Amino acid sequence: MERQFAHTGELVRFDMVLTRGYFQKTPLDPFGIVDYCIVNIGSEQIEANLDERGHFGFSHEIGPRDGVTLPITATAYRSQGLRDRMKIGGRWINADDPYDPTDTLVATAGMELFIYKTSVDWQLKHTGNQLKMETGRLEILKEDAPARSIYHKSRTPGGFDASASTETEYRVLYEPTWDEINRSGTTPIRFLVYDTNDIQHEFLAAISTP
Repeated sequence: MERQFAHTGELVRFDMVLTRGYFQKTPLDPFGIVDYCIVNIGSEQIEANLDERGHFGFSHEIGPRDGVTLPITATAYRSQGLRDRMKIGGRWINADDPYDPTDTLVATAGMELFIYKTSVDWQLKHTGNQLKMETGRLEILKEDAPARSIYHKSRTPGGFDASASTETEYRVLYEPTWDEINRSGTTPIRFLVYDTNDIQHEFLAAISTP
């Protein structure tokens, strides 16, 4: 089963395709073949939208999960009379007419979505004048985007946390959002901070993405 990755809090767009042919690579127009498609994302259930390119599209916002694998299945049906299952008033309802034929299962697809969370837990070593951590600026250098500047939590809500472990060791803590980091590989980060003599120092590191 295919496995993909998503960051906690991310709004993920899914696109599954109805295909035909021996190698199943030719998109098939679902209209007249499929009437609806139900998607199970873990314990949640939604309905996907169909388009003329043979795609079933849907979006899902990943909640505050970490280290969890969500099974995802999409099942396409053709109605045989009344729909067997539909969402009415925010609730899924099953048709209970014993004389109505069962809808035909046309196609199904599945995948796994691994949910991860990134974090900055940075141990800095510095000798000399003591660093004034509240003056620091954490820069996240995402590709194809301006540098994102994060300030100390005492200056900006949601900012980084910092402390001095010893006279020469400091710690910076921050949890990036999904849109602050690269989709894969690493995201460079830079920390700029002044010491008690107002001399600025620079530290470099990177955030890893699965």
